[in-house]
Amino acid sequence: MVCCDTVWHGGGHGGVAGEGEGIVGGTEDVLGAAAGVQGLVGVEGGDGRVEPRTSAQIILSHVQDGLDLARKHHLPAAVRAFISEHHGTGLTLAFYRMALNEANDNDETVRKEDFAYPGPKPQSRETAILMLADGSEARVRSAEPKSVEEIERIIADTIKSKLDDGQLDESDLTLRDLKEIQAAFVSVLKGVFHPRVKYPEPVNVKGPDGVERAV
Repeated sequence: MVCCDTVWHGGGHGGVAGEGEGIVGGTEDVLGAAAGVQGLVGVEGGDGRVEPRTSAQIILSHVQDGLDLARKHHLPAAVRAFISEHHGTGLTLAFYRMALNEANDNDETVRKEDFAYPGPKPQSRETAILMLADGSEARVRSAEPKSVEEIERIIADTIKSKLDDGQLDESDLTLRDLKEIQAAFVSVLKGVFHPRVKYPEPVNVKGPDGVERAV
């Protein structure tokens, strides 16, 4: 299912990814096209009334749905790679944690593979950058940060979590690349999700004429 938010999400992290790719070099036009395709084949989130494993399967199925759609429309292999690789082999963490909670943290009854994307991990710089852009944009959008520093922290944490999970191992991105990508993402996302200035509440002040007015 496609919704306005899904289309924005695809376009949003497409712009973020393009900025990152422009910094470290690569095929920015393919990256932008792939981000748009990924957004259009996305599905809405799982229903909170459905048990966690089923909800996870709904989310995970969008990878195969996207590949089927891409083949139907004869999209090139370079674009199809973004669909299969940009989630890597990561978990749908929200539903995995929900399942663990329902199982009283008994991970023997909750199989990680039921909550994991099929992969493969990103095989190129471009697909890895889209993975990082996707995660960074989604987390910043969800967090509604109050400061640029908070945006910086969210993006840094997102990149570190993917690195620590081994999702970037096959992508050829260097630590220097990741620092430059992080700076590029911050530059874009602070402009899109800029912290709102909180204006003070009006107060009544008595003027020279003795009349109180809100200022």
